[in-house]
Amino acid sequence: MAIDRLKNPFGSTQIVSGLAPENWAYASSTTGAATAYTFTGDGTAGTVNGGIYRVHRWDYTGTQTSWGITFSQAGIIDFLCVAGGGGGFGSSTNSYGGGGGAAGGMILQFDYGVTASTYTVSVGKGAYYSGVGPIYYVDANYTADDSTFGALTAVAGGNGAMSYSGTRLGFSGGSGGGGSSGPSLSGQPAGGPGTAGQGHAGGAGSGSTPGYSGGGGGGYISQGGDAGMDTNYLGGNGGDGLANYKFDGISRGYAAGGGGGGYSNGQGGTGGVGGGGDGAQNNNSKGSDARGVGCGGGGSMGTTGASHGAMGSDGMVIVRYRIG
Repeated sequence: MAIDRLKNPFGSTQIVSGLAPENWAYASSTTGAATAYTFTGDGTAGTVNGGIYRVHRWDYTGTQTSWGITFSQAGIIDFLCVAGGGGGFGSSTNSYGGGGGAAGGMILQFDYGVTASTYTVSVGKGAYYSGVGPIYYVDANYTADDSTFGALTAVAGGNGAMSYSGTRLGFSGGSGGGGSSGPSLSGQPAGGPGTAGQGHAGGAGSGSTPGYSGGGGGGYISQGGDAGMDTNYLGGNGGDGLANYKFDGISRGYAAGGGGGGYSNGQGGTGGVGGGGDGAQNNNSKGSDARGVGCGGGGSMGTTGASHGAMGSDGMVIVRYRIG
């Protein structure tokens, strides 16, 4: 039987088929999961064309606790675990271009061995606002959360840096948030670092003149773009995630970074492929909220008053295994 392979974004070649269905695990029960279903592989997302897969999926619910999946038959599974995406910082008076929020960390495993036992599952929320100004996305109630499968943790996406005040450095996470800008800075404030194997760093902000714009948040596939260093005042683009990826037979985007905010008549950066939010496209506005799974929100653009930051999106955990 031919062996199908998928080369993942971090360079390791994974065997994703070639074993008979009896070598795959089987789950007898789950808690907190959506209703299990099957789909037929078409050769994309590492599936065997014509192979039949059973799927268990967990979404963030707002009342999240720790859930579980019990395997009655040991063997191998494929799973995708994505943390919540980071947000763009809220703006306060005299702000410039803010950094884009980062993608939540993503763990994508093929032929992962499990025993006949119960594995815990949790799904992280995306960063969201409850008010305006600089404190939001610093308070733990509003930051993104990790997602877990068994002993493995996908790390929450880092928030984009607030402009004008503070360090202007992007926050670390599964992927790192974009750096920002402000007056009287030397050099470009760096984007936050990502977590090895789960995502990439955020782009640098432009700092002070010329530029005053925010860097893009990092994504699963690529690093966030640096902000422009000229009077075009352009925000950096968000790092790319996975787009139209049918891991469970349903096409979705995953783990893209948000674009950085521009300044004055400049444009915000474009959100990363897979559903990152765009940086703000008009002065005195926030960026776009994230659209994909575990994606970062766009950075804000200079404002004369306080505004919300853009929201990151919730994570997800998916387990699949062949049954035919």
